[in-house]
Amino acid sequence: MRNEEGSSSNTREDNEFDVFTQNRNGPSPRQSRIAPPCQPRYMERSAVNEDEAEIMFDRTLKFGDVTWRYKSLYIEWREMVMGALKQEEKRRFAREGFLEVPTVDPDGNSYKMWLLPSLLKRTAMTLNKEWHDLVRANHLKAGDRVQGWAIRGDDGQLRCAMKLMYKLY
Repeated sequence: MRNEEGSSSNTREDNEFDVFTQNRNGPSPRQSRIAPPCQPRYMERSAVNEDEAEIMFDRTLKFGDVTWRYKSLYIEWREMVMGALKQEEKRRFAREGFLEVPTVDPDGNSYKMWLLPSLLKRTAMTLNKEWHDLVRANHLKAGDRVQGWAIRGDDGQLRCAMKLMYKLY
């Protein structure tokens, strides 16, 4: 077969789609129809003065954190929590294997929580004992965020003030 001008092989080369030029000239029509990812919006409830407190953890709750079967909060970054403790509290934690931390929610309700090393990961911790009571009282659901802030009382004891952020959509 001869290659003549106007044959199908030449027109194929002229109409060939150039991926590199198309990407440099802007998005394709299909890409412009895709909506940008939405960032979740939160309604915040807190009684924490962040100037006087130190953050211990920040966690977006998963299904396991809010169900009645799992009565603890999994905290991934042990260094942040341990950084908020005094040397005496670190020694007591190492000696006894847990640390009792009174916890306060934004409504002023008090809960007795235990800070324990995680059995799953060496770099993690769990906050349990009355965690599920806090979840029920504040109607927390998967997707909501909680922050734990280390505050000191007049007696110098560590307390955890919770900042709750409810996911709006």
